[in-house]
Amino acid sequence: MKRKYGIVPLILAIFLCQISFIVCSKENEKWTIYTNIKDVQSIAFSSGKMFLGTSGGLVQYDLDNKTYKKYTTIHGLGDNFIDYISIDCPNSFWISGYNSITKFDGTSFRAFSAGEILSEKWMNYKGKATGRELHFWPVGQDVNGNSWFSAGGGVSCFIQNKWVHKDLQPVLPQECRDVKDTRFIFDSNNRLWGGFWGFGISMIDSMQTISYTEEAGIADNYPIVLLKDSQDNVWISHRFNGISKFDGTNWHVYNTSDGLANNWIFSLFEDNRKNIWAGTPKGICRYDGNVWIKFPETDNVWAWNFTMDDEGTIWAATDKGIYYYTDTSWEVFDYQPNDPLTNN
Repeated sequence: MKRKYGIVPLILAIFLCQISFIVCSKENEKWTIYTNIKDVQSIAFSSGKMFLGTSGGLVQYDLDNKTYKKYTTIHGLGDNFIDYISIDCPNSFWISGYNSITKFDGTSFRAFSAGEILSEKWMNYKGKATGRELHFWPVGQDVNGNSWFSAGGGVSCFIQNKWVHKDLQPVLPQECRDVKDTRFIFDSNNRLWGGFWGFGISMIDSMQTISYTEEAGIADNYPIVLLKDSQDNVWISHRFNGISKFDGTNWHVYNTSDGLANNWIFSLFEDNRKNIWAGTPKGICRYDGNVWIKFPETDNVWAWNFTMDDEGTIWAATDKGIYYYTDTSWEVFDYQPNDPLTNN
């Protein structure tokens, strides 16, 4: 039986953004951090709890008791801005964001800095980047079940209590080697697909690297998100001209002329019915294998990330909070902590 959720708009009452207070006259005084947790970047479910990755930390929400806990760098997070939550196994997941990856076992955090993950590679990357530009994105699990992350021109994995970094630059086309913030995915043959801003897509295996640009049939040379679906198709979202799908032989392009709400696509997700969901600046769209459908109730909602819980409900992490799909329409999840300042 699916849970029923209210439709009262999501109002997370904490809008103070990373303001810290300290009483210096007291010894061992701890910092108190207040952060904005309304902008939800990622959402995941584990052991009956919903976890939200926000621009102001991690939120753990108990769906039955309607209570929540908030975690920030004070509790051990590597950074308060969270791009993605990747479930490793029950009660264990990875939290990736700016310049760090954090492992959470359901009780405690273990944060890894960019320097620990990339080692000497970080110094090279840091010299080319400015500010807080490095994001770590989940690549997926390899055939051995190891979780990988894209980072600094390659991919990194935590194996036997240490980070292993695989530098991909030597096998990449010259023009792609200095592209920052590259995302990769594994396909069913354990090959890596990477999106390179301004230069299109590259497929990397042990034997060769094949690159695809607009001339080869993809939507444009500015990829954002990559997705491998259950039928081994590779999907690419783009900044300017919609979505590309590779069926193993040919590229297919979808844009507003095919029913998408907008040609800027920043999230992709496949549900258990093999539908493809896309997040755009003009709302959420769904592809059922034949046509793209817009959902007017999500107009101007930016869905950064989708997931599905154990009961088959689809959820979206958006700039306006949390949405869930009722099989006919999208509704706002009513999430209003009773005493947010106390629980913060």
